[in-house]
Amino acid sequence: MVGDGLDTFFLTDPWLGGSPLCVRFGRLFNLSENKSSTVAEMYSLGWEAG
Repeated sequence: MVGDGLDTFFLTDPWLGGSPLCVRFGRLFNLSENKSSTVAEMYSLGWEAG
């Protein structure tokens, strides 16, 4: 459960589809500069649903 996203890590917590995004998209994870961003931080950068 994501809740407000402050305690859920975007890439390493299994918040979407049952497995972490770092597992589903390993290459993208390896290229990521900030592996510890939360869902709330990513949302604040403009990742909200359109």
